[in-house]
Amino acid sequence: IKNFILPLNTNVAWVGGVVYAPGEAYLYRSDDGGETWFNINLVLPDGAADSELTVLGLVFVSQTKGVLALRMTSDNAETIVYSTEDGGNSWTLLPVTFEGYGILETPSASEMVFYNNDQFYVTNDAGETVEQVTPEIPFGDSIVDMSFVSSKIGWVITSDPTTGARSLYKTTDSGATWTPLP
Repeated sequence: IKNFILPLNTNVAWVGGVVYAPGEAYLYRSDDGGETWFNINLVLPDGAADSELTVLGLVFVSQTKGVLALRMTSDNAETIVYSTEDGGNSWTLLPVTFEGYGILETPSASEMVFYNNDQFYVTNDAGETVEQVTPEIPFGDSIVDMSFVSSKIGWVITSDPTTGARSLYKTTDSGATWTPLP
């Protein structure tokens, strides 16, 4: 099942998603405007052969540098991240793993923000170090969408579980404090 498409220009585009079979990632690239597509084979970590793999998203910050998020689901869920320096011809697994079914934003090739279990996990160095940030507002499972333009500045939309009312919040400190917006 296709989850996203990312055109980089009129010729190069990526499509990713999920194959409901263990150990198979759905990631394809076209270099000819979508006429033909070829599968991108990622070097998977130990345990991936028994996991369902979902390509969550892909971000390129230039024609050559990008990051890719891949969720592995078996007994537990975790999100792993790859980077490329050559336009996606090769991918390197980064030293960061996010546990659980959270939401991942990648505002740049080195910045990532992951939300799960009422915590934000932030990196500015492509996963070499990860800071855990506890928000002043206990969002719980109410976040329905999240977008960050940097590792510090972002917005979330929440849904009240009782009324369904939606709210918009902004942070400027990686998710520690939040300002409600109209």
